[in-house]
Amino acid sequence: MEFKNSLVVASAFATLLSTNAFANASRCAGSGVNGWNTSIVNHFSGSFIEKSGRNWVENNSDGRHTYQETYRDQWSVYLRRTDGYYDLQLDLWQCAINFKRPFESSYRPLYQVKSAY
Repeated sequence: MEFKNSLVVASAFATLLSTNAFANASRCAGSGVNGWNTSIVNHFSGSFIEKSGRNWVENNSDGRHTYQETYRDQWSVYLRRTDGYYDLQLDLWQCAINFKRPFESSYRPLYQVKSAY
């Protein structure tokens, strides 16, 4: 009987995961905010702000940097610095801002996301 109950619980949990029941909220994004609709992402040293179209600006202690949006998905916005020096992933699910150089295959952590709107 215990084994059967374990299977029922496991099956229910798998159903919740497959229907994205847990994918409705982020720890760092405002209510209803996700990768498709965010336009402001704050980190502890500054912020990324969508200005017009697919153009973003980061203001931080190093100054002002400009980016071109390349893609969005359910939980992330992907940016390329206008000088092409590196790419960013504003990941609202993991509450992380990750970077990689164009010749690298994977992203590495850069900042923690403080909030997103």
